[in-house]
Amino acid sequence: SVFLNEYWIQNRLSPTGRINHILDLDGFTLSTVSKGVIDYLMPMNRCMQQYPELLIHVYVVNAPSSFRWIWRIISPFLAKKTTEKFQVVPLKKTKEKLCEYMSLDQLPTEYGGTNSKPLYDSTFEKDLLQYVRTVNAKAKTKMEAEIKDPATSI
Repeated sequence: SVFLNEYWIQNRLSPTGRINHILDLDGFTLSTVSKGVIDYLMPMNRCMQQYPELLIHVYVVNAPSSFRWIWRIISPFLAKKTTEKFQVVPLKKTKEKLCEYMSLDQLPTEYGGTNSKPLYDSTFEKDLLQYVRTVNAKAKTKMEAEIKDPATSI
C-alpha cells in the first residue's frame, strides 16, 4: 500500500492528487470474512494513518446485509479517520453516488460508467507495472552487487 501511495503521489495521477476506492463485495458471505477481510482492512488502516488526505472515500458496493454486522465488529479496531471514509452504497444508488466523485469515463461499466477496459488494461496499471519492473530491476542489480562485494552494503 505504501509503495502504491508513493507512486500515486510522485506521478500526481489525479487532478486533486487524491483517490477513491471501490470495494465490491459481490459474492461476499460470512464464510469469506476470515483472514482476507482483515488482510485488506488493517494495511489500509495503517496506510491511511500515514497518508490521511490521499484517500477521499472507500465506496462499498454490492454489500450483503451481513456486511453491516461485520462492519460493527471490525470498525472499532480501525482509526476513526479511516472508518469515516467508508460509505456503503445502496445498489440502486451506485452510479449516482460514485459519480459524485468520479467521472463516467473513469467509472467501470458494471457501476454505471463508460469505462469498459479491464482494470489490468488501464494506462495506470500498465505504467505501474513498468515502474515496478524498473524498481525491482534496480533493486536486484544492487543486491547482486552487495552479494559480490559485501563491503558495499555497509
